[in-house]
Amino acid sequence: RRGWRVMAIDVNTAGLQKLEEEVGSFAADNNGFGELQTFTVDLSNEAACEAFAEQVLADEGVKEKGLDCLVNCAAMPLIGATLSPSIQMLNLQLGVNLGGPLRLCRLFRDALLQGPNGGNIVNVSSFSGTVAWPFQFAYAASKFGMEGFSDSIRREVTLAKLPLRIALVKPGGIATPFAFNQIEASLKWAGEHPDDPFASSFEAKVHRQAKAQRGASEKTLNNPLLLSTAQSVADCIYINAVDPNPPAREWVLSPFFKALVPMARYSIFNTYIFKYM
Repeated sequence: RRGWRVMAIDVNTAGLQKLEEEVGSFAADNNGFGELQTFTVDLSNEAACEAFAEQVLADEGVKEKGLDCLVNCAAMPLIGATLSPSIQMLNLQLGVNLGGPLRLCRLFRDALLQGPNGGNIVNVSSFSGTVAWPFQFAYAASKFGMEGFSDSIRREVTLAKLPLRIALVKPGGIATPFAFNQIEASLKWAGEHPDDPFASSFEAKVHRQAKAQRGASEKTLNNPLLLSTAQSVADCIYINAVDPNPPAREWVLSPFFKALVPMARYSIFNTYIFKYM
């Protein structure tokens, strides 16, 4: 909408096609709309990331002017008890949520530094980068890790006096299918691990969430007091993408999640909040 040329990636080709259709429909009715290119890329695959980078860096426009911004917002939720891990699951989660963004930052470093004003990196973390929810250990670890490597890059470029700016956007709950799709994955894990010592408490928690979801109307799920809108997150990403001095962290929280942030410091949070959510 701001006239940018955007190169979007996803492992889901069908999702990219839908994005192209939506953007094409909007662009047809709006002059000055930017350009969108899509690429199917598995962020957990190093060779795939390198092949994508080669395509981007071979582009004549990128060769001439470099890149203005890199936004790392890909993520996937995987479910399971922390002390009953599947190493394959853990590697996949960290590969997409943490390894992928780190790879792209390295691959596009020089292109981001190429322009006269340098570039911005916007890494999308999560409330789970501050508070680790039960049975989402791999997701929380990936988001804590993203915050750590973002802080390291920010301090390194400051010491080196390089024109590269690092911002972290931290949403809470968002009114999208992302969070609610975890219910199905959770029930699957519980069914596949009936003898796991954590399975019964895990299943009870999931059933509470499933019951709440079934009873929730669309109006409730889109209640701005409970969940932020996807647009509010997108707006925050854009602001940080163009900010010449972005904040180290910027939260995007509904009133409900804002209340949880200070509570997370205290034991009552673990005793009561997690018990009944």
